[in-house]
Amino acid sequence: MNTIINMKTGDLAWLPSQTALLSFADPDDSRSDVREWCYPKEPKHVLILKDLDETYYLIEYRGQQWAVPKRLLYRS
Repeated sequence: MNTIINMKTGDLAWLPSQTALLSFADPDDSRSDVREWCYPKEPKHVLILKDLDETYYLIEYRGQQWAVPKRLLYRS
């Protein structure tokens, strides 16, 4: 089990393949509806854009911003 490691804006993280990436209707509110989602087919290094809330980080993936559960990211 991966424990949540605190990361900050500008950190690189390791995103495992098949991790659910979410785009919320209100990008700053993870309680809003999910507008879009994707599952990367390959693991990737991603940039942490910000700490969204206690559950999610906002990351950059393929030129878009996505929310990803903190527990599923690893320090790069």
